[in-house]
Amino acid sequence: MDSQPVFIHSETLRKRRIRENETHNQRERRCARDVYKSLQNITPIRFSLWKTKVGFIATT
Repeated sequence: MDSQPVFIHSETLRKRRIRENETHNQRERRCARDVYKSLQNITPIRFSLWKTKVGFIATT
């Protein structure tokens, strides 16, 4: 049996890229939250919050 080349529609590729990008963005948000939580745990200083495009960022 010969293997035939598989055609993947461009719309399928676009949806896959969007899905991968959303996963990447979710991972970045999770990492940012983890860093913020770890900073809160290791420093006794109160954090002030300022809003950015992606959420809240801690500043000292």
